[in-house]
Amino acid sequence: MCEEWNKSHATSYPDQIFSELILRYEEPNPAQRWDSPLFTIIYDDVDLPIDEIWACLTNTKTKPHQSTAQRSATSPDSLYELERGTQDVISTIAAQAQGAGGSIKIPGVQQVSLSRNLINDRRWRFLLTVSH
Repeated sequence: MCEEWNKSHATSYPDQIFSELILRYEEPNPAQRWDSPLFTIIYDDVDLPIDEIWACLTNTKTKPHQSTAQRSATSPDSLYELERGTQDVISTIAAQAQGAGGSIKIPGVQQVSLSRNLINDRRWRFLLTVSH
């Protein structure tokens, strides 16, 4: 019956695509959340459950679950953690620079002279950029 219906329309699927669609068909299962509520309507059914369908669409309150619940983009203490982490990095760099006469060697970069003020300035600029 489906093949006849498909062939009777001007915008029908080609035979190969139609056959592949039939192979991919999964029968709805009312036990599955995404198939529920399930309204079975036969092709030539004249008594459609319009009121029940409308009630499901308009009166049902859905509960958020893992895939639909909106999560916070970051944890409440993420800025604190970022600040603490960058401070640890700055302290390590400053200690290295102090032991090397105020400069450090970064592979692939020219030797850089660093002051603690310059490093902290860059750190605060970074934190301000990230927090907004």
